[in-house]
Amino acid sequence: MKVTDKILSLPPYISTAWKNIVSLQMESRPFGHVLIIELTTGNKVEVPNLDGPAIQKIFTTHAEVLEHEESLKKIPQQNFSFPIPMMEGFPPILQHNPEQANTPPLPKEMLEKIAAMTKSLLPEDLSNMPKAEPHCHCPYCQIIGAVFGTEETIPSIEEEVTDADLTFRTWDIEQKGEKLFTVTNLLDTKEHYNVFLGEPIGCTCGHKNCEHIQAVLRT
Repeated sequence: MKVTDKILSLPPYISTAWKNIVSLQMESRPFGHVLIIELTTGNKVEVPNLDGPAIQKIFTTHAEVLEHEESLKKIPQQNFSFPIPMMEGFPPILQHNPEQANTPPLPKEMLEKIAAMTKSLLPEDLSNMPKAEPHCHCPYCQIIGAVFGTEETIPSIEEEVTDADLTFRTWDIEQKGEKLFTVTNLLDTKEHYNVFLGEPIGCTCGHKNCEHIQAVLRT
């Protein structure tokens, strides 16, 4: 048995896509319950001897598939008018429209179908084909981007990252003199110590090799 959001496979009775199934229902027989699967062709397939968990999974998956189909139907369709003149050497297709630059992304399946249809209408030589405008989401740019298999790239700002940037700082270090530093707790400024890196190395906290000395040495 294999039940996914795409197919229902119950060997040796049936193996088909959910789109070919109209409805499911359970019916009682003298020998027990059977699952009745009605197909779009009008045929019905009876599947006996299914246990409870299997029946639950089949009905749950079918419900999820139906809900997904309904949600797709509720997606508002963009009404685009295309009073577009014939471009020399090209069929009458979309053109870049800055006024529609903020158009929401077209559904992926719809975009793929339109792109495939557009490819079939275009000439083999696409060198003179107007390209999609960067960062524009008008229908033309979305479709042409899909035709050429390009994706919008967002320029990144590269900054040098130092080891200090990657370290969580607990102490603020301020040099007060030659080899003399003040170490202040960033979370409690009332807590501060003086660290001397001369001979001998020491800290006013009274401990040797304390975290305050380590903090100064790291800087």
